[in-house]
Amino acid sequence: MRFEGGSVQYCYLVRHRNHIVTFDDLYQSIRLLGRIFEKRRAAEALIGEIQADLDHTAAKVAPIPDAKRQRVMRLMGRDSVMTPGDDSFQNEMIRRAGGIAPKLGKPGDIVEVTLDEWRAFNPQVLYGCGDLIDDYEGIRGHEEYRIELALLYLVTLDRASGELVALEGEVREGGLDELDARRLRLLVATLCLPAAGWGHASDPDALRAAARAIERGLDRELAPERLAFLYMPYMHSESPVIHEVALKLFRSNGIEGSYEYEVRHKEIIDKFGRYPHRNAVLGRKSTAAEIEFLKQPGSGF
Repeated sequence: MRFEGGSVQYCYLVRHRNHIVTFDDLYQSIRLLGRIFEKRRAAEALIGEIQADLDHTAAKVAPIPDAKRQRVMRLMGRDSVMTPGDDSFQNEMIRRAGGIAPKLGKPGDIVEVTLDEWRAFNPQVLYGCGDLIDDYEGIRGHEEYRIELALLYLVTLDRASGELVALEGEVREGGLDELDARRLRLLVATLCLPAAGWGHASDPDALRAAARAIERGLDRELAPERLAFLYMPYMHSESPVIHEVALKLFRSNGIEGSYEYEVRHKEIIDKFGRYPHRNAVLGRKSTAAEIEFLKQPGSGF
């Protein structure tokens, strides 16, 4: 209450909950602000836009099987590695986008991530605000985490088509020059971003990048889990000749688990001359034999 010009005027004190957990919480906050500032119609319009984006995203990610959804974590912190807590609004966004959010048993806006928790969750995708790369490099006393982020990249996708528009990032492997860095970033684009068939169409680019990296001896510097990633374009190829090379690469470098997977891929190429599970994405007509094959569990990897 305040006095002004001899009259009494009232103002309202609103206690606002700032820990938003769900989109319903978000919508409630927007409506509250709309009432306070007498912008109810604008608030409802904003909610409508957000919901339209959510519906659009839901339709895009609905066909993704659970086995192929990516583990996603937001990277935060300075003096330690941190991430939003289990009940954070940001983890709800990850799930709405088709990802798997961490469940650390820690509620709150920001929680610390131990090395064991990091390894147990094993994030496949990281995101952050601002300069993610420099922020991460600034985390002190947690060098054990850093090998997990040897390759950092920032992607821009076309919202309507899902196609890759731009790819930026840095390579945190010691001794790599900019040429090798560009090749590794190309591998990321062609292998990890197959939206709208882009990855399949770009298999030859990935294969050339991998072959050049191998020529330079890059594969001799990588740990087994990174080595399998570098060789992946050979496994993804639909050329029988390339698969002969792939067998040698996967057999001779201590990545036996991936070798068995390559054998399965080669058997499909030997039988059909292509990967039948790509036909729909690439607009190819499947044969009767391919249709029967695709009915088998695991036929689409």
